[in-house]
Amino acid sequence: MDCIANYLPWTTYPNVDGFILDVPPLTSFRRGGNKAVTVVYGTTSNEYSMIFSTPGEIAAASIPNHQFVLGLSRLDVNAGLADVWAATMAAPNLTTIKQDIYSDFTLNSDPEEWSTHIQMANDVWFGRTIDKGSRALMQGGSTRVYKMLYMFGVTANVAAAVDELGYGPLSSFLGAYHAGEDSSDMGFYEFGYDWFGLVFGVYASTGRQMDWASQEIKMASAIMHYWKNIMATGDPNSDGTEYPVWAANSEMTMGFSPSFTDGAAFGACIRLHPCVSESLATFRKFHYDYYDAYTAGTTAVTGTGPTCAAPWVEAGVPDGITVKDNFGLTLLYPPGVNHECSTCSCPGRRSMLFGASSLPPTTCSCV
Repeated sequence: MDCIANYLPWTTYPNVDGFILDVPPLTSFRRGGNKAVTVVYGTTSNEYSMIFSTPGEIAAASIPNHQFVLGLSRLDVNAGLADVWAATMAAPNLTTIKQDIYSDFTLNSDPEEWSTHIQMANDVWFGRTIDKGSRALMQGGSTRVYKMLYMFGVTANVAAAVDELGYGPLSSFLGAYHAGEDSSDMGFYEFGYDWFGLVFGVYASTGRQMDWASQEIKMASAIMHYWKNIMATGDPNSDGTEYPVWAANSEMTMGFSPSFTDGAAFGACIRLHPCVSESLATFRKFHYDYYDAYTAGTTAVTGTGPTCAAPWVEAGVPDGITVKDNFGLTLLYPPGVNHECSTCSCPGRRSMLFGASSLPPTTCSCV
């Protein structure tokens, strides 16, 4: 495998040595060892856009390593190295995974498949971890498990300033990047700053403060509302507020974005890609089922297209904003491409795993 970012599982996975960790974390969750704790499990839309600089490296570093994890998932704990190697080689690889799960991401005029690889890595290392962890916690008796998705990257004013500095539409490359949520949950918006602008010197270069737009502040205020409640009571909700109820131990995910009227929406429809809509009620479920089916030895996974209105309206739309063009998207690669979709639809998906014939990749249409 030729990749620059060597993110290897045997150097990053928990080491159960009997001194620091006496059992694997998921085992501890299932036994109820953490059930008294409030857990907020979440990710940004585009975690890996900040970590990797070349699209191919993302998939090369993430999916093959997960291929190793999937191979182990079907082995006895006493299996030898030869068995581990054979099982790894038999597990779903980069090409298979891309065709089975992400074929509808390729209709984006993106020859390098940047956003496809971003989503693949995000799903494997963040999304699936959240799914498996939350299920294990609930199995162990946890009653306060909350799932979230942060879908905001660079403020409109900062994006414009970055363009003025001659870097081009850099915000389109980042989307909702790794650690971008800190701009909201650490209160940067109260001072007219954000994490990206401070770290990369945007404010120093332009010599001016850039206030957040009203709907961006609305989203950040929603996050702070939930965070303060969690810190005070262990429950993100409080009576008499305009914010949506965030239910615990739910399949549904709370989404945070300025594209929602309230800045937050629970289980709403989101626009994950120019022609891919998805409901936060079953967010990335097809992806999780695919890997779980392989581990269980199932030969096929059937998924249905999202039953979302076009392409992001279930939670309302802020005043003065029209649902068109790039509305709701965070990762707009390639820069300058204007994705005009008023409605999107994808047929049901059926992926055949090893030992069965493969079916044509999923296609999506927009009008």
